[in-house]
Amino acid sequence: MILKILILLLNPTLAEKTKTFSPVVSVDQAPGDLLLFLQDGRVGRVGAPSPLFPVILNAEKEKTPLEALLNAEGWAVEIRNIPPKRLPPRAKLPDQDSNPDTHLDSNPPSILTPTQAEEIFHSLNPNSRRRSQCFNRAHVWTFETRKFKGVHLMKVFMFFTAKYIRDYHYRWWFHVSPFAYVEKEGVVRESILDWTFMKGPTDPKDWSDHFIKSRTPCPTVQNYSDYSTHQYDHDCYFMKVPMYFWQPRHLEAREAGAPDPVDFLEEDVGAAYAQAFFGRPPNLLSGLKRQLGVSVGKISSNLGSIRLGTESASRGDRDVALEPGVSLP
Repeated sequence: MILKILILLLNPTLAEKTKTFSPVVSVDQAPGDLLLFLQDGRVGRVGAPSPLFPVILNAEKEKTPLEALLNAEGWAVEIRNIPPKRLPPRAKLPDQDSNPDTHLDSNPPSILTPTQAEEIFHSLNPNSRRRSQCFNRAHVWTFETRKFKGVHLMKVFMFFTAKYIRDYHYRWWFHVSPFAYVEKEGVVRESILDWTFMKGPTDPKDWSDHFIKSRTPCPTVQNYSDYSTHQYDHDCYFMKVPMYFWQPRHLEAREAGAPDPVDFLEEDVGAAYAQAFFGRPPNLLSGLKRQLGVSVGKISSNLGSIRLGTESASRGDRDVALEPGVSLP
């Protein structure tokens, strides 16, 4: 069944502050309500009395792409079909005859000293918009750190489960931040570089405790489906990936056979700047590779390859950010 474009406006007053539609990535159903996991990281709610309830369930059954508009309290007040021309492009698959060896990432993650990690943290671009998305901030931060410092970071996605969202009425289903490998006294550990929410490089458990009210640990998973199909086993999950992955949909595409990216894609970085930051430095995107491939690499121990600047970007007052996806006023 093909649905016509559907708009159901339930309460225009409450929707005034949130005018942005976002695609529905997945739906979690429980007795009496639905959770809508949106592409921008937010979670929308739909109650059973709502006329949206059966429409969304039918769209799920028919695999009809939808996008939703939420009000200030996180309730879905409008839904509509996504026209085919606006659907995200399908991930490219590698040529069957291509040589995998030509697609290996030749720059594995850097290993930093604690001092270097501090310097990287305090040099992260502070000029983000107050309503920016975490995956765009993380993409720009990792891109600029490589371009200006010669340092290769990683990213960690923290996925909040339907269990946690329901138990604590949470309004986001993922957060993502750069992280670095830091060596101290011969031991290499992970250190989260989340400039928006932390005051410096942070231990992963301390970072997750900032968001997870139950303070339970987040198990690390290797595949996106390990999270998406286990929504009631834990409160959260970690997934650690190379810095070139941008959004959760790219993690999902990897399981479908798409190759790992081995460099930043110009269109992704450009979109991240436009949504999350003020201004766009000239020629910043020049020389970016568009080729995709399989990314395989071990942690580099060549400390001599790390190039760090001597000055950090000047910073204004740090925004008080209440949620991982958006820095709220």
